Amino acid sequence: MYDYERESPAWRSLSGYAVKLLIALRGRCFGFNNGEIKLGVRAAAEELGTSPHTAGRAFTELQAKGFIRCTRASL
Repeated sequence: MYDYERESPAWRSLSGYAVKLLIALRGRCFGFNNGEIKLGVRAAAEELGTSPHTAGRAFTELQAKGFIRCTRASL
């Protein structure tokens, strides 16, 4: 995480699951995938150790606060 992100009001307002999800997403960015990361709600829930509903709320929270952007909706 960058210092300017951690010092922002948006970062401070994130829930614990949203922070865990953002760290998991950043861990999947290897520098050559141009930031395009595929992680579904069910896989995120398993990785975070929570329910798919809670993982979905974390995705929604990160989108609403501008940390991530959905480029393709699920089927």
